[in-house]
Amino acid sequence: MYPSRAVANEFIAISLAKNNPVTPMKLLKLVYFAHGWHLGLYGRPLIDEQVEAWKYGPVVRSIYDEVKNYGTNTISSMITTIDEDSLQREVPRIDSSTPAGMQALSLIKRVWKVYSSHTGIKLSNMTHQVGSPWFIVWNKTEPLLNGTDIPTKLIEDHFSELANG
Repeated sequence: MYPSRAVANEFIAISLAKNNPVTPMKLLKLVYFAHGWHLGLYGRPLIDEQVEAWKYGPVVRSIYDEVKNYGTNTISSMITTIDEDSLQREVPRIDSSTPAGMQALSLIKRVWKVYSSHTGIKLSNMTHQVGSPWFIVWNKTEPLLNGTDIPTKLIEDHFSELANG
């Protein structure tokens, strides 16, 4: 399991390297799809935070908070954090020197390959399909509020079913 910001930064790094813009909405959905596929394929979470149901689809709140200032514009820099010990700014990334890190990065690259050609709106619409984890939670919550947790088990079951076709 990795910090959500590290997973988001992997997508931002690919975006910047390939000169293929990513907006906040697109980034949020890419992180969700990577997390979902990781759960579905490997039975364990990719990120260390809860996914929430918001009006425009699944959201990891900390990532949203980091990139919301971009609005609908392209994200132009990596997400940074402050190291509590050194008080230095760090760019969280996934360690590619471990087998688990290599597996996670491979999955992130695959998710990028499959989903990066879609806009954030298209990806959002994909998460809204009838029977999706977002759809189930959003349509059972009264009143409909941003921030309702999408159970990890629901995400895992959905992506496991997709993986097993």
